[in-house]
Amino acid sequence: MNDDWLENVTEELAENYIILEQEVLADICRRFEWSDTATASALHQIRQLQEQGIDLKAIESKIKKTLHITQKQLDDMFQEAVEREQAYATELLDKASITKPTIGKQALLLQEIEVIKKQTKKEMYNITQSLGFSFKVNNKPQFYYIAEAYQKVLDIAYLEVSTGTIDYNTAAKNAIKKLSDSGIKYVYYDKESKKPFEPPKRYVNHVDVAVKRAIRTGVTQAQGILSENTIDTVQTPYVEVSAHAGARTGLGIGNHAAWQGRVYYWSEKSEYGENTLNYPDFIKTTGYGEGAGLKGYNCSHDFRAFIPNVSRRIYTDDELWHMANDTFSYNGKNYTMYEASQHMRQLERTMRTYKNELIGFNIKGQEKEFETAAIKLQKKSKQYSDFSKASGLKKRVADTQVQGFDRALAAKARRKYK
Repeated sequence: MNDDWLENVTEELAENYIILEQEVLADICRRFEWSDTATASALHQIRQLQEQGIDLKAIESKIKKTLHITQKQLDDMFQEAVEREQAYATELLDKASITKPTIGKQALLLQEIEVIKKQTKKEMYNITQSLGFSFKVNNKPQFYYIAEAYQKVLDIAYLEVSTGTIDYNTAAKNAIKKLSDSGIKYVYYDKESKKPFEPPKRYVNHVDVAVKRAIRTGVTQAQGILSENTIDTVQTPYVEVSAHAGARTGLGIGNHAAWQGRVYYWSEKSEYGENTLNYPDFIKTTGYGEGAGLKGYNCSHDFRAFIPNVSRRIYTDDELWHMANDTFSYNGKNYTMYEASQHMRQLERTMRTYKNELIGFNIKGQEKEFETAAIKLQKKSKQYSDFSKASGLKKRVADTQVQGFDRALAAKARRKYK
């Protein structure tokens, strides 16, 4: 990121990008050190950093300094990667070609900045819009001082995922470790009640749960803004919403199963055409932009531009009906797909609870308690796998992980179970 570019970005966001660069460079060095070569993952990260304006020589300098190696040793690592990549290519390759970015150096970053501006109403902070450590004062969320650190960590994790430099699971794991190491174990926040005249409810989450949900929500909201840009590009007022099995049910816009997978008319885009096909209103039906609706809290739905008589719907009405109403039987009980997804989330929460217990019982004098928790965890893990196969829902392994429950502790728990 050069000086001219930094001058055009606010200090808050610039600082986040600088930290992002440092963390990605550190991750690249780690991959080089472990493998003694330029792995495919490291090459991808190098390309991503170059797309954000970092010169390859600066990246090489960081690697050499961190690993205490010479330029020749580094070139040898790249040469090994060239030979490996050559096996899958028909053209001649060299170091420049395998590290070459796919787009202009600043194009990706410019697009990212515009998304963040819209998502945070040009305030350039708290990208994931987390309410961690916030309490309502005069009907407005007020953050405690500790929340600034919490938001900073989440913002950096968001940038890692959204720029493609670090995958979601690694970014979430890094963020959780930073917060845990700083002493932050729980996140408290207020949430508006669904019932009228009822005061906000106070919630508490473990930091690992809060971080994963915040990053996931922030990234999917950014995707929504990029979808808006596409709609404006093709100039259509019609959109189609994605669908998935196990979508949440509820009232109004909170009933995602009712509005998913359908085509809508976006009245705010009426300059691109009138609603001559009488499609339902996009905002009113899906609640796009609201916490309970499309792109709201922990929502994984997306939407795309739809051109009548040109685009083809991804799902038919009949397929959507079956997605929402089909049931299956497991251990003598019938489940809808939504009920199945909720049961999966419950199993994940229980597994995290047992893992936290194992961390606490991993001390002298607590052997019996450790063994009991280990047995509970292994039984619950088997239920999780069996239920996943029966329902067809994918396991979300990242949502069962707990900071501090490492491979050594997991192996010890398995030995106790046997």
